[in-house]
Amino acid sequence: MLFIRTARWVVAFISALCAALYAYAVPLFFREMRDRCAVSECRFFYNPPPGMEWLDAHGLTPTAYASAYTWLYVLFSLLFFAAGAVLFAYKRGDAVGLLGTLTLIICGATFIPVMDVLKEAGPVWRLAVQMIGALGMVGFMLFCGTFPNGKFSPPWTGWLLGAIMALRIPGMLAPGTWADLQQFTPLFHAWFVGWICSLIVLVVYRYRLKLSPTERLQTKWAVYGFVIALGGLAGWSAVYLLNQQAWVESPYLMYVLEIGVQMSMCVIPVTLLVALLRYRLWNIDPLVNRTVVYGLLTLCIIALYGGTVGYLSLLFQTSGSWFVSFAATGLVAVLFHPLRVRLQRAVDRWMYGERGDPVATLADLGERLAKPLKPEEALFAVARSVREALRLSYTGISVGVGTSNAGFFQENGNGRPVAEDGEVPEDVRRVPLVHRGEQVGELHLPALPRTGADPDRDGLAEADRRFLELLSRHAGAIVHGVQATYAVQQLAADLQESRERLVLAREDERRRLRHNLHDDLAPRLAALLYTSAAAEMRVDTEPNDAKSMIAELRGHIRRTIADIRTLVYDLRPPALDELGLIGAIRERIADLSGSAVGAPQLRIELDAPEALPPLPAAVEVAAYRIATEALVNVAKHASATRCAVTLRTVDGKMELTISDNGVGAASAERPPQLRIGGGGLGQVTMRERAAELGGDCRIERPAQGGTIVSAWLPLKEEEPAIQVKPTNEGVAS
Repeated sequence: MLFIRTARWVVAFISALCAALYAYAVPLFFREMRDRCAVSECRFFYNPPPGMEWLDAHGLTPTAYASAYTWLYVLFSLLFFAAGAVLFAYKRGDAVGLLGTLTLIICGATFIPVMDVLKEAGPVWRLAVQMIGALGMVGFMLFCGTFPNGKFSPPWTGWLLGAIMALRIPGMLAPGTWADLQQFTPLFHAWFVGWICSLIVLVVYRYRLKLSPTERLQTKWAVYGFVIALGGLAGWSAVYLLNQQAWVESPYLMYVLEIGVQMSMCVIPVTLLVALLRYRLWNIDPLVNRTVVYGLLTLCIIALYGGTVGYLSLLFQTSGSWFVSFAATGLVAVLFHPLRVRLQRAVDRWMYGERGDPVATLADLGERLAKPLKPEEALFAVARSVREALRLSYTGISVGVGTSNAGFFQENGNGRPVAEDGEVPEDVRRVPLVHRGEQVGELHLPALPRTGADPDRDGLAEADRRFLELLSRHAGAIVHGVQATYAVQQLAADLQESRERLVLAREDERRRLRHNLHDDLAPRLAALLYTSAAAEMRVDTEPNDAKSMIAELRGHIRRTIADIRTLVYDLRPPALDELGLIGAIRERIADLSGSAVGAPQLRIELDAPEALPPLPAAVEVAAYRIATEALVNVAKHASATRCAVTLRTVDGKMELTISDNGVGAASAERPPQLRIGGGGLGQVTMRERAAELGGDCRIERPAQGGTIVSAWLPLKEEEPAIQVKPTNEGVAS
């Protein structure tokens, strides 16, 4: 902050000193022009003098000649001074604004020859003018190196510009000495070319790699002003050099030349003010477009007219003939419109890419997609086509895959795109990609600065916005196809995983059955065989012992039958086949109500319809297992007095709810609501049974107490998409 305050006072002092020197030099310049430069050559004025004979022949006086040039230069300087004052008033707290003020004030005073008259007033005045010129050079170089953000980016550019200034500033302070590069023409030309090339490379490098979209818009305005000014100087210089003798011999033409040069330079303060103060109101691209088109058109017409006149004059061995002029004019008139159209298309393509020709863009995209591409490569082709068509620095595409794309984009709005082209900017604008009314993806673009009076409008021109809407509709269809491919791939992966889990579950079940049959039932049946054989041998000799062994054998057989029934029951409860789902749950409730399981005071109520529609076998088993597991947990652990079981079928799914008034919420370390999966083995089993059918199971522990177990199971008979893992957990009894 201290640096800005100090720089502000320094700039204000230099500007005031420059304005004071200029005000002092204006009357001196007028007198010198009137008394000397109108009739003889002057050291500080470059135009040849008209002479008294020419002035008398045209009814002019030296005073009128001097006044014409003085007023032209004063108006030129006042425009630069006013622009510098406005910039200082609004941007005096910004380093770039202060450098811009210094550059405008000094340029307005030194670009014209008014202050050069002070160089002949004495050594002190000469040194003051030379110092002002050197400060102008320093301000201009620093302004170009730090515009528009006030930073040298990259940092080494500061050293480069410092070296360029170090080679030139001594010669500006001491012209005509060994320190002046102008004394060594080849070195000065090399320095000048290096200076111009360094500025061009610096501006292009910063514009493409370092600046934000807002700073790029400011740079466009500033560069536009300098290009127009330099182009005007080059154009007027070329016109002067083509017929130098005619210009020199006519003071009127020399004055017109001077007006053209000064008017070309007047574009600089206007564009700098817009770049630093009003860049958000106007988009410069249409202005640049028209300038380039009509500039090229003018050059083409001049070349066409001149070439036609020269060729016909040479062909017919004549000059100044009305026929030659008429033929050249007719040719220009015929070719004017098609030439303008072709130039407009070429410039549009150069500035805007393919946005002016959507058919060409879509055709190019179709050619890219005609090749065999992976989904990622197809999305990359779409992103690249959009970036090239809109001439953007970055594009990206994100795709939603799942049952709810809208939910995906709400939860993953800031997710990384799956396809990107270009360097990711700091600020990204997201354009939804819609296909048949459903959002299937998002197109990520660099956020452009706001323009116009409406702050909600982005920096895109109306034509660009329409082109983007058209392109996004076609891109939505392509993304939808890629999304379907992703979904099929995901489904195939889930199906393969499901099959693998089914195989593993089947093998686990077989291993369990083999273990029960081989290690339990088989030895038990073998023992029964030996016992029956021993009893048979003792029937005749020891009948009492044989009877005792047969009685014991009968008990073993009963227990074995019970174990076999348990194995069958684990596969599918027989009660489901005998009583149906509602009857089986009601029977289980009757077993647990008032039993000695752990809650003799428990009262269980069932709320279910009279009859259920035909249910898939897997749904019946899962619902029964979840209900019995939850009821056993209530009876054993909840210390509840009331439990309600609700069973409903709604919208193609079964809803099962078991709620109690026990102590499920008494534990403070448990959250009031959590998803099943972090509890004991019974909770894990319930979750797996619901998940393997594509359903869900949730447990809630309200603050007022109790526990609510909610499960929903789809009633469609389809292959499970997630995990199918049979368990051998039975219902506690």
